[in-house]
Amino acid sequence: MNIYERKHYVVGSEGNAGSIVKRFLDLVGVDMICIDEKLNNYLPDEVEPGSFLYIETPPKSHYTFIQYGFEN
Repeated sequence: MNIYERKHYVVGSEGNAGSIVKRFLDLVGVDMICIDEKLNNYLPDEVEPGSFLYIETPPKSHYTFIQYGFEN
């Protein structure tokens, strides 16, 4: 499975670093789900196997999202 066939999850405010990652992923044309934690968009219960999780939040929340990625 190549990078374009995988789902990409971007966690972070679209007004900050998340917007930079989102614009790049738009440019390369991958399938993407954006979760803006400032807007209280919740993470999906499950993520597709082999997908990518981009954590673009303040460092204090990285651990929580890394654990989410491992568990799902």
